[in-house]
Amino acid sequence: ESTESKKKTYAKAAKKLGADAIVEGAIKDGHLTIRVRAGKTGRIIDKYKVRISSRSTLSSATEESLTDELTEMIDLAEPVNSGVPADDFASGRQVSSQSSPRGGAVTRLATTTAELLPTVDERSWDLSEKSDQDDSDARPSPIQFSGSVGVSGTSRTLAFAYKASLPQGQRPQAMTGSPQLGAAFTGTATIQSLGIATKLHYERSVGGKSSVREGNGTRQFGTVYSHWGIGTYISRVVGKRITLRGGVGYHQLAFRLQQKPVGLLIPDARYAYADVGGGARIGLRDDRIAITADAGYMHAIAISGISDQSAYGASIGKGVRGEVGVEFESSDNSFIRVALNASRMFLYFAGDGKLAKDLDSSSDIDVSGATDTYMSGTATMGFNF
Repeated sequence: ESTESKKKTYAKAAKKLGADAIVEGAIKDGHLTIRVRAGKTGRIIDKYKVRISSRSTLSSATEESLTDELTEMIDLAEPVNSGVPADDFASGRQVSSQSSPRGGAVTRLATTTAELLPTVDERSWDLSEKSDQDDSDARPSPIQFSGSVGVSGTSRTLAFAYKASLPQGQRPQAMTGSPQLGAAFTGTATIQSLGIATKLHYERSVGGKSSVREGNGTRQFGTVYSHWGIGTYISRVVGKRITLRGGVGYHQLAFRLQQKPVGLLIPDARYAYADVGGGARIGLRDDRIAITADAGYMHAIAISGISDQSAYGASIGKGVRGEVGVEFESSDNSFIRVALNASRMFLYFAGDGKLAKDLDSSSDIDVSGATDTYMSGTATMGFNF
C-alpha cells in the first residue's frame, strides 16, 4: 500500500471515529517509534523514537512529560467535528478505538501514557524525525541480532583418582595450566516477542602453555584450547529488575598438548556434551548495568583422547558449570561484558584402558577416574543490530 493510500485509510478511520488525531506506535530494534497522525488528512504530524527496555519502567515525571508532549502534538491536528467534549480530550481519557489499517489501536488519545509506553527508558527521545515517507520504520523487527568479540583467558587443572598403593613412578601425572590467552566471539539471535534466543559461542587459545609435574619439579608444554557451543534459551521478566532464563545447548571442548614426548602419561581431551541450565539477570541504574549469574549440568555425549584404549579407556563424563558476569551498556546499541566461568567434568573410567590397569601386581582397577577443571575469564565488546 502506497503512502498516499495509507493516509487516506487513516483519514477514513479517523472520520468514522470522529477523532482529531491518531496515535500509533511499534517496537523495533530496542526503540518504540510513536507517531501522531492528523485525523483529517492521515498525514504524520510528528514522529519520534523512545529507547525502551523490558526491565525498566517509566518514571512518573517522564510519564507526565510524555503525556504533555503527546497532548501538544494532538492539539496541532485540525478538528474533525468529533463531537467529543474538550475536557475529555485534554484530560487524556480514551474516547474511542478500533483496529488500524496495520493492526494497531486507533484512539483519540491513549488512556494514560503509562499504558502506551509501559517500559520506556526515560533518558532520551528524539523528536527530529517527521517524514511521511518512512512508514516501515515503525514495523516491529521480529528478530534482534547481537554480536561481541573480545579476549579470553583459560586455565586447566587435571587430577586423577588412583590407588594409594601405586608406586610413585606408576601414578598418573597431574597437570596445571597457566591461563591460555585467546579470542572469544558470541552471536545471539532473539525473537523478542517470544523471549526465545539462540546463542553461538566460540573461544580459542593463542600460544598457551601448561605445566606437568615430573618428580619434584614441573615441565611446560605448549597447549591449544578450543571451545564452541550453541544453545536455545527462554527468558521471562520477573518484577522490574529481574529476568530469569533457562535452556539447553550442545558444546565441544578440546585441550591438546603440542609436541608431547613419548612416555608422557597425559592424553589429550576432547568432549562433546549436552548442557542444561538456567540463570538470572538483575538490571541496575536504569538497566545500564546488569549482573548475571548462570549455572548448568553437563552430560558428555562423546569423549575421546583420554578415553582411548591406549589411555584410560571407556569413560563416563558428567559435570557442572557456573558463570557470573557484569554487563555495561556503553551506548544505545553497544555493550561491554566481563565474565568469570568455572566448569568441572567428572570422569569415571571403566578400567579397560592401558593406563587404568595392570600398573602394579594386582588385577583391579588402578586409576578409577579424573576431574578436568577449567577456570576462565572473558572481556568482550558487542553491538546490537
